[in-house]
Amino acid sequence: MSMRSRWDLNWRGDQIASTVEAASVDALREAGRAAVEDIREDTPFRSGALYRSGRVDVFQKHAVVSFGQSGKSDRGRPTRHYAIPNETRKHYQHTRGEYGFFRKNFLPRKVFAVMAARIRRALKG
Repeated sequence: MSMRSRWDLNWRGDQIASTVEAASVDALREAGRAAVEDIREDTPFRSGALYRSGRVDVFQKHAVVSFGQSGKSDRGRPTRHYAIPNETRKHYQHTRGEYGFFRKNFLPRKVFAVMAARIRRALKG
């Protein structure tokens, strides 16, 4: 009976790191889109301009989720003028949605879960 006395180990750390690096931008974009959809659930709604202005921008390893940076109301007013007041002022009344829509619906745990799932898929593939 012979016992194997030699094992070959191949370190793939560099390959794994590059796979994660490549997947991270897609993971940020996917997580940002999920955050936008969650936040839209309670976005104050009159004309729908603020709702439609939700977007995610990815720059290298950073994602920015924003509302009000683009778009105009049905009166032609840029959404950037009323995104923050709608987020912070309790007395604003709308047919749908409420103040604090961004803070209440931005869920970091969910964002991280979406990112982790995307990176796991990349590592399996």
